[in-house]
Amino acid sequence: MIGFLLRLSLKFLILSALLYVTFFVPVANRPLFEHIRRIAATKEAKELGSGLEVIIARAKDELTNTVGDIASQRLQNR
Repeated sequence: MIGFLLRLSLKFLILSALLYVTFFVPVANRPLFEHIRRIAATKEAKELGSGLEVIIARAKDELTNTVGDIASQRLQNR
């Protein structure tokens, strides 16, 4: 029980440190979060996001079809 609490406390400490660094410690002249936010707002990042949406939609459709085919085959074999 004490080991669990120590590990949990260590995880919270690490998470807190990461959050603090992300939002409050300046890298160059801005915190890391601000850099990420500004990069995500660029035209290139938005194009990348829309391209990923298309790829994810295709993968989802392919996976749905594959799982549906496998399920129907298993139901027919019963």
